[in-house]
Amino acid sequence: MDTQRLAAVAVLMMVVAACGSDSDASDPAASGGAGGGGQGLTVCSCSRKDSVGYCQQMNTKPGSAAGIAGDCAYMDSTCAPNGGVYATAACPTEDLVGTCLDDESTPDDADKAYMLTNYMYSTGSQPFTVEIAEGTCEEDEVFSTSPQP
Repeated sequence: MDTQRLAAVAVLMMVVAACGSDSDASDPAASGGAGGGGQGLTVCSCSRKDSVGYCQQMNTKPGSAAGIAGDCAYMDSTCAPNGGVYATAACPTEDLVGTCLDDESTPDDADKAYMLTNYMYSTGSQPFTVEIAEGTCEEDEVFSTSPQP
């Protein structure tokens, strides 16, 4: 993998790796809003699809009582400064080459309220191929050529 692509992926991975699920339960926005039961925000993403063919997505784990509003607020604050476009929606699936689901954020990992998935595309200044996308996944990540949660 070339240096520029590796740097772009590393920056986005560090941005979300710094996120935690330590939302303040007394904050209605962090817990899903007043009376929201923690449901609130269920997905957010930071996309650099058009520039480098990469998008990072966070989803609430199925059955999780904790919301991800605090984690998504952090992603929002770091996305644009790193050249991305933040959305409270899933990463796009058009031109998708592959995804890496962080194995440590799977539904059975109780330490995090979210699942983290990296999306790679055949677009941007340095398009991904299936081989490059799969090679981008770290040892603890699950690769797929279709969207993951």
